[in-house]
Amino acid sequence: MSVQKLTLLAFYTTISLAVYAIESALPPLVPFPGVKPGLANIITLLVLRRFSAKEASLVLTARILLSTLLFGQALSLFYSLAGGFLSLAAMVLLQ
Repeated sequence: MSVQKLTLLAFYTTISLAVYAIESALPPLVPFPGVKPGLANIITLLVLRRFSAKEASLVLTARILLSTLLFGQALSLFYSLAGGFLSLAAMVLLQ
């Protein structure tokens, strides 16, 4: 992997993490806990369109791990990984 590609993926991860931070500060839209619009997945979709599913999964995994470390609880890691990879699978199938 080239340095330029790695830098771009780190940039996309940072943007995705910032979008997640803004989204987590918003009040809940529905009365169910843990339900979010998933706006950070827009960045995953951009990475999928520009690169491949492998790079999109790297950005998705990095974002989920960092967001769990910074904003979440340990149990939310499993729910976030499951939801993130299911949405990535849907994106790949629709692409």
